[in-house]
Amino acid sequence: MICITHDSEGIFIDQDIVLDKNLFSGKGLGRAFKFAFTLAELLNIDKKEVNFQAEHIYIFY
Repeated sequence: MICITHDSEGIFIDQDIVLDKNLFSGKGLGRAFKFAFTLAELLNIDKKEVNFQAEHIYIFY
């Protein structure tokens, strides 16, 4: 992941999902479910429902 700093230079962050101010990014297609569940949580969707759906497809985010 690349985080963009205020001076427009990127800093590599080795994480699956990165949230930096107004930029939200994921580490490729293999992280699509983790990205979606993290986004749902950021949008204030009921965390219990998000966890239920994540556990239903056997993903831990």
